[in-house]
Amino acid sequence: MARIGPFQGRRGQATVLLVGSFLLLVERAIAQVPATIQPSPALPARELPSAPNDAIFQIPADLKLQEPTLAIQDEPADRADGDKEGGEVSQADKDGDKAKKPERKTFWETVPPIHIFPRLGNFPMLPSGPGYYSLLDHCRGDFRQARPKFPYPSFVIMPFPFFDADFRYLDNPKNQEFDWSDCLHRIHCGDCWLFNTGGEVRYMYQDLPNFNLSGRDIYKHLLRERVYLDSWYLDRFRLYMEMLDARDLGPFPPGPLDNDTADFLNLFVEVKLFDIQDKGVYARVGRQELLFGSQRLISPLDFANTKRTFQGARGYRIGEKFDTDVFWVQPVIPDPVRMDWVDTRVNFAGWWNPYRPRKGEFLDAYYLFLSNQNNINRLGIQLAPTDVHTLGTRYVGDRNN
Repeated sequence: MARIGPFQGRRGQATVLLVGSFLLLVERAIAQVPATIQPSPALPARELPSAPNDAIFQIPADLKLQEPTLAIQDEPADRADGDKEGGEVSQADKDGDKAKKPERKTFWETVPPIHIFPRLGNFPMLPSGPGYYSLLDHCRGDFRQARPKFPYPSFVIMPFPFFDADFRYLDNPKNQEFDWSDCLHRIHCGDCWLFNTGGEVRYMYQDLPNFNLSGRDIYKHLLRERVYLDSWYLDRFRLYMEMLDARDLGPFPPGPLDNDTADFLNLFVEVKLFDIQDKGVYARVGRQELLFGSQRLISPLDFANTKRTFQGARGYRIGEKFDTDVFWVQPVIPDPVRMDWVDTRVNFAGWWNPYRPRKGEFLDAYYLFLSNQNNINRLGIQLAPTDVHTLGTRYVGDRNN
């Protein structure tokens, strides 16, 4: 069988003329399209020669004929629709521009500044994602899409102080987290004042077999109440007060950390000194809890019925990734009979600098100084007054599991 090529004979010449005419018409049509409309890259990057309609020209065999397609270029990002036709920008386009830009937080959504703490040593893996997060959620049928933002933990130990509880989400107009105690937090008085209150009632039963290797089995009923009042004038001035009442309900003799009757746990004044890169530098004076890092060196000791607190001065700045804290304090000694007193023969000072290279990672550098001028008898050993300097660094986080 003889093979006839596609462009042989008179029919082939006619086909060439038709194809050539079609391509010339396409070329003219493309030349009349505005500059903002360009041929698609799918078209071959070659020009067809101009020739009379009756001219016969050869088409390379490797050329694949395609239907021409047109791609419309996007408008510049900074050009509004009103500029296209000289009219005004439509409301839909304005709403679209707002959706592209992240919404700026209001003033009270950033006040007060909250310290960011790493997870503690043997931390639990808290649940995440959609589900029921409490027995009350099950009873109400409240299926949550994510873990609630409520800053109090869902267990008895509160490892962080109340003055760092973050209720700022309540000032977000799009907030969807609600709780019966919301009325106690973020109470605005005019445009300048903010009040916050709350507290805790905790009962803890302790069963201590062979207590302190004495051969005795004892148990304790420990009750503790805390209540606080926090007030802010803008981000310039703060007054924080917190009372604690801790009691051992018996029947065995209480330990040194079991009783502290109605006393101040925290009582301090805080002022904003100045700004560094739009982040405030604050000074705090008075009685206050201290905790840094994962609380292996400095901790409020929340598991005890009473809590560890200090009295002195502290300065701090909280940045996006880098924080700094300096302090000089003296320990407060719980006294179940009288008001708690300050041990003036002990001085504790330090400089703690946490750096967060990424979310969930902490790199700390710190210097601590402890001067104890008391004569201490520990386990029958008389210890002379001592000065201790500690210089260290630590890393905590999770990378690649």
